Amino acid sequence: MKRFHPVFAALLLILVGCTDTIDTVTREYRNTTNEAIDALMLVTDEPSALRMTNRVFKPMTARYKAIDEKLNIIKVNRVKKDLVKEVYESDGFQIYLNELDMNRQRLSLEVARLRSVLKQYEKEERMRLDEEGKFNEEPNLKMVCPGIYDLVVGGTELETLRMQLVSPKLLDLVSQFSQWKVDTHRNLHDKFMERRKTTFARPDEKRPIIID
Repeated sequence: MKRFHPVFAALLLILVGCTDTIDTVTREYRNTTNEAIDALMLVTDEPSALRMTNRVFKPMTARYKAIDEKLNIIKVNRVKKDLVKEVYESDGFQIYLNELDMNRQRLSLEVARLRSVLKQYEKEERMRLDEEGKFNEEPNLKMVCPGIYDLVVGGTELETLRMQLVSPKLLDLVSQFSQWKVDTHRNLHDKFMERRKTTFARPDEKRPIIID
């Protein structure tokens, strides 16, 4: 029986593992983002805030980092012309853009809701302090409800999610396409935008994401 040299075996594993595409990567971005916001919707009090932070929000940074690395590998392994074509013809990228816009709205609504939850904790703590005669002492929400407080005010748990919605690496990459001097860029871009207006148009989309 023939045996593979360890170096060849390692190369084989790398080649076999290089199966990511723009469609698969955008699906992973979407899944991670949707799971995070779905988890945020389940936060109704301090115990659920701590539970979701440990289960979902803290591991989220590593998950996004791994997907970013997959995107970088795709960029490195494609010639520019092929990458532009793959992105602009990808249904997954179109869906990613639609969900990006929706999830920005979802995150904003959930954070606003959690601010109300935080206000309720503040009100209850104010009442407790007043009952103890501590009229001049301000409620320490970082102590009272650290999970809720960190999600709304003081923590970094949601910062990665915000960055993925506001300034995602995929859109940073696509913004470079027009500078690459790919001869098919304009034609592919125009077809891409036409599909955004027709096949992938959202009835509720007020500010459609435009790719220049």
